[in-house]
Amino acid sequence: MLTSRCHTALGMEIMNTSLRDRWRRLQQAFRSSGDDEWFALVFARPLANIFLLPVADLPLITPNFLSITAFVLGLVGIWAFLQGYDESGVALILIRCVVDSMDGHLARYRGAGSNLGAYIDKATDALFWAGLFGVLGYRAWLVTGNHVHVWLGFIAATSRIFIGYVYWVENYMYLRAHPNHRPRSFSYRWDPTTVTGWFASHVHIWKLSEPDYYFWTSLFVLLDRWDLLMYFVGTTHAVLAVVKLIQRAIRVRALDGRNHVS
Repeated sequence: MLTSRCHTALGMEIMNTSLRDRWRRLQQAFRSSGDDEWFALVFARPLANIFLLPVADLPLITPNFLSITAFVLGLVGIWAFLQGYDESGVALILIRCVVDSMDGHLARYRGAGSNLGAYIDKATDALFWAGLFGVLGYRAWLVTGNHVHVWLGFIAATSRIFIGYVYWVENYMYLRAHPNHRPRSFSYRWDPTTVTGWFASHVHIWKLSEPDYYFWTSLFVLLDRWDLLMYFVGTTHAVLAVVKLIQRAIRVRALDGRNHVS
């Protein structure tokens, strides 16, 4: 009996040590994410840490599996909005937000990032946002009777894809000019895994990064303000598309100047 209790206590100690070590490594992966996306920092990544804690070392749970799972959740959420199940749609896209954060988080945790994984993640994101904004515009038209909302949904969808497109075009041109370049991560002033860092991360809310639209979409839908939702996502995406177009053009032009000098 005494031997059995000793083995049980030893097993619990090993398990607790393993969990502590896993949590520490997950927190390190969080810090190394290097992004400044408000809703990811204050919502998705902290929950991704918690959900990954019991499964991060399971071979069946892979980053690509999580990317596909996030995509399926997004499609079901879009279907829920299309059918008028708005609360279910909100719940599903928020869960998708967390799972979509888990795939890259797990890849950093394992040191197992891949080009295929990055491609699947970005391609499914583009399809999800295009489908979501299109369906939201359609639903807003059904609720309000204002066909302008359909156009706003179209503007948001195409602008979101365009923003991603010019980003990758600029990166391709930069890497072609600097083939040995290694990207540097965003440098956190405050550790995002601490309480102070969590509150400090709210300063990034004004940037309106891609994950932030999970929050704004959910908020306006739950308030039943479809008109405000579509004007918000349509106008902000149009402005962001123009701003990013100009920013990327300036950076690409600077590459021409450097190449000419060299």
